[in-house]
Amino acid sequence: MWPARHALRRTLHRCHDIEEPGRLVDFIASSLPSLSTSDKQETLETTDVRTRLEKINQHLAKELEVQQLRNKIQSEVQDRVQQDAACSTTFANR
Repeated sequence: MWPARHALRRTLHRCHDIEEPGRLVDFIASSLPSLSTSDKQETLETTDVRTRLEKINQHLAKELEVQQLRNKIQSEVQDRVQQDAACSTTFANR
């Protein structure tokens, strides 16, 4: 997980240096590991910058939703494991 976060931070820092919207969306599209090759190609072939930005924005919104769901599941599993461990400790001490 940490290498992915580090890579994301580097990507975000690079984004700050790109001022032209078309180049920015191209960079983001090429940097997203979750974006399929065909989706990347379709985005890069789209000539209208606004349309490319909208496509990437939609993908990023989906990614955010997936990540939020992952975080929720991880948190719930962690809570359950802690509850089970507390119950096990209580029964072991009897």
